[in-house]
Amino acid sequence: MGISLTLFLNLNCLMLILFPYGKMFAQKGVNKAESFSKSVCSTAFFIIVYFFCCIPTFVDSFFVFPTIRQIPWILGGSVLSLLIEFSIFIIKYKKLKIATIRSGKFFELSLMLVMIPILEEIIYVLCLHILCESLNIPTFLFIIMSSISFGLGHFIYPKINIVTKTIWGLVFSVIYVLTGCIYIVIISHIINNLFLYLLGKTQKFKGDLWKN
Repeated sequence: MGISLTLFLNLNCLMLILFPYGKMFAQKGVNKAESFSKSVCSTAFFIIVYFFCCIPTFVDSFFVFPTIRQIPWILGGSVLSLLIEFSIFIIKYKKLKIATIRSGKFFELSLMLVMIPILEEIIYVLCLHILCESLNIPTFLFIIMSSISFGLGHFIYPKINIVTKTIWGLVFSVIYVLTGCIYIVIISHIINNLFLYLLGKTQKFKGDLWKN
């Protein structure tokens, strides 16, 4: 039985999205965060170039802008995902703890607070959704895959973050299905990162979660 080149490439992209960081486990003596960042960027670059060149609906998706009526989804996504995350922290630790970004360098902060959220939402939501549609994968399976892969993509952080970021992935993927606008989930994600960074800068929360 033959298989088309497009189907083959789509299946490969699907595997890259679901299991994108495997190679970093084989790199001994390499800084984990540095290896993680390189793996994220290289994977995202390959997938985005393929989608941009070969899948017309990918480019078309960036011309779907949020309407005035959809603006509340941005804040709603941020508030809901953060409230659930804080609730999980409080249940586990009996008080609120924050896993904040440790770097103070402008470029690294820009990367982690803005660029990584943009790449993550494009890969875990937009690209994955297009792939699922092309492979006739049901919407509810897309939501599950998007949530889990997004959560596992944060394994270099404290382990509880895999759980909380899976919740983020669930909220963002559902919002995208309901609105069809990638900008809504991107902005919501950036707001979350900025809020957690600023909250984590306070003495009360600074560095707490990394010690556990």
